[in-house]
Amino acid sequence: MTDANGETQRLIHESLVADNPERLINELVTSGPDALQQVLAAAHTKANRYLPSLYEVVRRSTYPAAVPVLQRNVDIGNYATVSSVLWALAHNDEASALDIALQHLTDPGALFTTRAAAASALYGVKQPAATQALHATLAEQQTDPDNPELPLLLVNTATALATTNDHSGAPALYRLMESDHETARSLATTALRIVIDQDALRQLATALADPSAEVRGAAVDPVFLIGSPAAAELLLRRAEDDSDDTVRHNSLLRFGDILGLALGGLDDLSFAQDEWATTRSELDQDVCYRFGEAITLENLVEEFTEEEQLRERVAEELQIVTGIDVPSIFKQGGIDAVRIATAEASIRPGRVHKWGYAQPLPQR
Repeated sequence: MTDANGETQRLIHESLVADNPERLINELVTSGPDALQQVLAAAHTKANRYLPSLYEVVRRSTYPAAVPVLQRNVDIGNYATVSSVLWALAHNDEASALDIALQHLTDPGALFTTRAAAASALYGVKQPAATQALHATLAEQQTDPDNPELPLLLVNTATALATTNDHSGAPALYRLMESDHETARSLATTALRIVIDQDALRQLATALADPSAEVRGAAVDPVFLIGSPAAAELLLRRAEDDSDDTVRHNSLLRFGDILGLALGGLDDLSFAQDEWATTRSELDQDVCYRFGEAITLENLVEEFTEEEQLRERVAEELQIVTGIDVPSIFKQGGIDAVRIATAEASIRPGRVHKWGYAQPLPQR
């Protein structure tokens, strides 16, 4: 037993310093519940640090024998640790593990951070019990949207529902976008990367004019992901007029991603304006564009495989579009694993998709 413990400690230590810890993560996951307990103990002793390799070990511990260890540790540690534990429970092969996550979500006496972590753990979980618990939590959290402790729970709950093609949380996010709290507005705006309805683009246009650069910056990617000509124009106008250079820069790059323009920075603004003037009339207002064409899964995968510098960003977009955890699959199996995982996915060209489901294109 001592030798096994020593080997686990070695793996833990090496995973914390390795540039590419994937092999070490896999070894720790396959070492079973005793190793998982040591991983969690290490995470607890370093709670003031960000420990992505250890969190990943916990998230992948979805085998039934891990449940007792996870349950003992569900209320211990920082938000990242608790989130990892609850994710492993919500996605565990043992059916009863989901009940533990749901109990923490619906317990009004639990820390709001624990409840928020439980909500985010339910991304993609379609069981009726999970949907019921999320709806109950969403209804509860709408009673006091200006309470600064509540936004994360409300946002995670609305987003978790959206990953199952239930976007009924959108109005709650719109109300939160009117909060006096900048962080609340920013969190709600960021959630519109996944949560969407017919009013989303109008709400995002308002967010792009928010007094806070943080909120305006949070609106850029949700607008980009809608990808319509109206969305492209919003981004170009923000690139022209925003008082914050970072917001201007990111808006211009995302405008270029929609139109298929290789824009390096604000020095290319005039070029972007000229291209927009000549192409805008040729674009269909009811189409989501990417790379200057109606969006297709094939084009996204090609961009992911061929553009190393853009790979992380495209991987995240692929996950939002398909619901497939492309970032994690890439870490575990490389480009070929992503190709295999996305081969069975299907999206309709030119349509906005969230987590694998086609959505109506929001209009201004």
